[in-house]
Amino acid sequence: MKNKLWRLLTIKKSIKLGGHNIKIVYPYTFKERSDSNGIYVIEQMTIYVANKDAMGNKLPKSVILEVFIHEIYHAICHIYTGTVTLIDEDKHDAVSQGWYQFFEDA
Repeated sequence: MKNKLWRLLTIKKSIKLGGHNIKIVYPYTFKERSDSNGIYVIEQMTIYVANKDAMGNKLPKSVILEVFIHEIYHAICHIYTGTVTLIDEDKHDAVSQGWYQFFEDA
């Protein structure tokens, strides 16, 4: 399964969740905030994922994929529960990292 998530991120321009098309913008350069590598924008139903950090350094694939999974999780929470996060952001990060590791090891 290695690299399947990477192909999803680089090939797909959108994903479908609960019958909704979620647009994916990658790579995205955050001008709005320098502390973010990814965001799910509810009003646009769009996931934005950066490939570089605030200093312009290229992010490792592992970080990009974990951020992507993190933002997909926000979209899933929004679509299926009506709220963007069901748990605090630190726990949300932990769950996303767990899913990343699961896919990486599969």
